[in-house]
Amino acid sequence: MNKFIIFGLLALALLFQNCTYMARYVLWQSSDIKDYKKFPKEDIHTDQPYLFSKMDAKPVTQEVLYHWDLPRKNIETLLQDNETTAFIVIRNDSILYENYFNGYERSSINTSFSVAKSITSLLVGIAIDDGFIKSSSDPITNYLPELKQRDARFEKITIDHLLDMKSGIKFIDSDLPWGDRVKAYYSPRLRKKLLYLTIESDPGVTYEYNTYHPQLLGLILERTTGKSPARYLEEKIWKPLGMEFDASWSLDSKRDKMVKMESGINCRAIDVAKIGKIILEKGKYNNKRIVSEAWIEKLTDYNDTNRFPRNNLIHYQSAWWTLEPYRGYRHAVYADGHLGQFLFIFPEDNTIIVRMGKKMGKDTESVLNWLVIGSDIIKHLNK
Repeated sequence: MNKFIIFGLLALALLFQNCTYMARYVLWQSSDIKDYKKFPKEDIHTDQPYLFSKMDAKPVTQEVLYHWDLPRKNIETLLQDNETTAFIVIRNDSILYENYFNGYERSSINTSFSVAKSITSLLVGIAIDDGFIKSSSDPITNYLPELKQRDARFEKITIDHLLDMKSGIKFIDSDLPWGDRVKAYYSPRLRKKLLYLTIESDPGVTYEYNTYHPQLLGLILERTTGKSPARYLEEKIWKPLGMEFDASWSLDSKRDKMVKMESGINCRAIDVAKIGKIILEKGKYNNKRIVSEAWIEKLTDYNDTNRFPRNNLIHYQSAWWTLEPYRGYRHAVYADGHLGQFLFIFPEDNTIIVRMGKKMGKDTESVLNWLVIGSDIIKHLNK
């Protein structure tokens, strides 16, 4: 292609990056952990930080399994070589291991990607506790009536269907320009986009990972609480948990200011670990009630109806993942984000492990590899 044409296309993309998702797609290309620098944001403030204690009495293993059928590797070499930015192990409220790699340190910002979906689930539970939302079994049209006016079938979709990824709303799961994964991520007009979604199947039947779901939940939270989800997160989680650092939540655009519910919480790894304490303490944090115990039971008590289609040991419910114990795997509840952002909670072992990174890793190409690592660390700690 003529270099002047290429230059012209890039210039147009730069000019219209806040107007069309396609311009952002062309200009920004694939998503990465520094996307928080590209999107506008809403700041989230902390208050009176709570600090974990540190213990060096029983360090984590020097060599660790990352695959059940392969030899162990030195843990720090493994973390470094697989593009980890942060790795933290916390047990009984004490930091047993904390290290940063590949140019990152404790104060470095990590983008949550889909870990934000799990945090959104906690906000929905809190909104129910606060009386803003009556029930998660409510039809979404109770809060978004214009959807019913477009298609009466939206009345059958509940908040639970959105949380469990079983709405039946059409979603083209592709990273190509016409795919909904791209549109949902790069769109600068999310509110408008959400009101023109279409239905392709009955709700409650088929699991399909759909990043429009958390956006619809964000719209419901906006309307019911009367504030942005970022403000609600600050008020109900960030400040009560005594996060160590301020954070931010990416917005679709400066004009529309719709919080990117599916991906854009930008924070430090040590503060992600504190979210895990809510799960371990069944909705409390240092004896302070954050969300109801019933909501925590709802997202952690896995059942057959929410088995992940591609692996029967994994369940997806209320925007959290759970792993049944099997072989050497420990029972885990976890939040999972693009490029290997993980918050693992091991309830029976009172242990939290946070891994964040630039990529999933060449040796650790799936979440199961990281669950092997976590399970092996716990086996060592339990000796």
